[in-house]
Amino acid sequence: MKAELPGPEMEAGAFLLGSGRSQTVLVLAGPAGPQPPAPLVEAPSLAVCQAPPVPRLLSPSAGTCGALCLYRLKPRRRHGMNRRLFLLTSAAALAAGPAFAQKISLDRISRYFNSIRTAEARFRQVNDDGSRSTGSLVMQRPGRIRFDYDDPLDVLVLASAGQVGIFDGASNLQKAERYPLNQTPLALILARRVDIGNTSAVRGHYEEDGVTTVVVQDPRRRELGYVELKFRDQPVRLVGWRTVDGGGSSTELYLSDFETGAEYPAYLFSIKREEDRRF
Repeated sequence: MKAELPGPEMEAGAFLLGSGRSQTVLVLAGPAGPQPPAPLVEAPSLAVCQAPPVPRLLSPSAGTCGALCLYRLKPRRRHGMNRRLFLLTSAAALAAGPAFAQKISLDRISRYFNSIRTAEARFRQVNDDGSRSTGSLVMQRPGRIRFDYDDPLDVLVLASAGQVGIFDGASNLQKAERYPLNQTPLALILARRVDIGNTSAVRGHYEEDGVTTVVVQDPRRRELGYVELKFRDQPVRLVGWRTVDGGGSSTELYLSDFETGAEYPAYLFSIKREEDRRF
């Protein structure tokens, strides 16, 4: 028996489930939605399961925003059919990998942070009121980070010597507004040694659409809010975070062009030097 799958709108392929006389093809449908296969040579052998489609089975990055349907076939024993299903199975396994991803363990995330000494990236920030901004960051663990916001914002954020300094050209052009580093979400990723699995600060750990999220909140300072760190796998990498303050306002930050290993001078992160330069 020969089964033909739908046309270009279904590119993710199919899985063969079961063996022997009763087999099931698991079809991953493309954006156009699930559709049954084209007519078969032996039409009476086709029975379509009535299970409802599952939306957003795959992440957009996989190139498929699909649904899931099951088609049960009772094929004859033909080597050509077996080869065809083998190829379909292989293609689907490659296309559908992110849909079946497991969350990244806390131990692997800790090892990832501890492997980084310096890093730089571009960032895009989305504020609670919908406003957006972009910029560049430079990080030097432990304890140092710099956020340079692009024009028209005149904003610079520095962290060093246990403090975070915010320079806002609209209000405090010369002197930084300072906060203790250990009272900010940056303290976790800038620590000398990160061991997320052995801390009481983790209040959530889950995976969705290929992104692992770790929710962190200081149990001694719950009034300060919490942060959701976002990671992708293969290899493990930080892709952004979302901070929620004590009042419920949130800020999301997305990273791109993340690179590690470069060298940066210490003065690049100095709050006092920046104040002296602006005075």
